[in-house]
Amino acid sequence: MIHDDFHALFAGLLDEPTVFANENGPRPAKQFSTIEISPSAPHPVEHGQVDGDGNRKSFASRVVEVQIQCYGPGAWGRADALALRIHSEAAQDASESLDIGILSVDRIQDVPALVDKIHYEERTILDLTCHYVGSYVEWTSWIETIQGSLAADGLPSVPITTA
Repeated sequence: MIHDDFHALFAGLLDEPTVFANENGPRPAKQFSTIEISPSAPHPVEHGQVDGDGNRKSFASRVVEVQIQCYGPGAWGRADALALRIHSEAAQDASESLDIGILSVDRIQDVPALVDKIHYEERTILDLTCHYVGSYVEWTSWIETIQGSLAADGLPSVPITTA
């Protein structure tokens, strides 16, 4: 979930092959990007109210450090464009739909990568701090509200609701 959501967001904003860092496999293209996410410990889980079907939504938020590395010709320009593009309306809409908030662009730096023993290629590293909310829905046997009425001999009925 969390990995897929971040990949979907940034792959859509980069518009180039984007793979997770530290995965084995062939290089995707001459120009590509990697994404690495480092979630912090989640905050305590919060529980919503039980609905009429007995389902309850629970969720927890966490801060996530994200590193995007752009490789190949024009790496700096692509990373810099992404650092600006994440503040666009389209990026904000996409991130909200995935329960991701972009808190800050922390650093952008040019760090060439050694391709073989003597050749380097362009690489730019973009560090971001994000916020993510994960959630799940479960059926629970918990009774959230009881409604009814109470009647005693000869007295009018009194409605009762407990929550």
